[in-house]
Amino acid sequence: MLGQQKGAVTLLVAIGLVILASLTSFYSARSVLVDQLASHNHAHAAQARWAADAALARAQAGLPQQA
Repeated sequence: MLGQQKGAVTLLVAIGLVILASLTSFYSARSVLVDQLASHNHAHAAQARWAADAALARAQAGLPQQA
């Protein structure tokens, strides 16, 4: 009877460790996804800034020069 109780406790501990490892990997994968999205947003914002700077430079070049 005591051996069965030890086996049951061992099984519960093993299941708990598997669940803990699964949650850890899930949150790690989620963190990587959030980092990728942030990086993509940063690159998109940089492209928008460059486009705005180019449009401003083109508009300023088209203005008549004041003497």
